[in-house]
Amino acid sequence: ILTECMKSNANETASNSNYYTLYHDISKCNNSAEKIEYLRNKLYPMVEEYVFQKNLAETITEMLLMLDVSELFVILDPKEVTQRKHRMDQAIQAYLSLNKHAITQQQQKKQQQQQLKNVNAQNA
Repeated sequence: ILTECMKSNANETASNSNYYTLYHDISKCNNSAEKIEYLRNKLYPMVEEYVFQKNLAETITEMLLMLDVSELFVILDPKEVTQRKHRMDQAIQAYLSLNKHAITQQQQKKQQQQQLKNVNAQNA
């Protein structure tokens, strides 16, 4: 995947390419865990600056790390602000949607429990 990313950006000169720098730096990592940590360390400050909330920045960063590495390279390119914001907005929307669903389920469960208590109180 990393090789494909480099090939897709072959028209940029190696010395000026942000992709080349990312590729070169990540190739120094010894294993997948180190590569993920490297990408996390690069991505997190950008996300934190965008969302202004540390706990949300951590969550959104982890969500973005699930993307294909070639897409992460695009997001990490300082010139790709629009693409980075778009992906962060998508992750934020997914996060909010999941939380809204979880909150709705919790509220429904509480209502059912209260209804059950009311029925039990009436039967007592």
